[in-house]
Amino acid sequence: MLRNFHDIRTGVAGTLLVLLFAVLPGGCADSDQLSEQERAALEQRVRERWQTLVDRDFEKTWEYSTPAFRRIFSKSLYLGNFSYATEWELTGIEVLNYDAR
Repeated sequence: MLRNFHDIRTGVAGTLLVLLFAVLPGGCADSDQLSEQERAALEQRVRERWQTLVDRDFEKTWEYSTPAFRRIFSKSLYLGNFSYATEWELTGIEVLNYDAR
């Protein structure tokens, strides 16, 4: 009896797992992708933020942080984390994941 229950439970779990993977790609449709205009705006923002690092304008860099980040890290605490000996250089931009719509 227990063996049959285990086989049924395993079969149901396997079926649910297959259904889950069949449904997931539909949930990740193109609607989650950035439009060309959104992507260009995001890349421009990345370049602008990076330029604040190159210019060592860390107060301006802090303004590019999310509101949640700024609630946790004050501007003075943030400014204390940078070394003026570092040379900043943007070598490229690759959008891997963007979920802040």
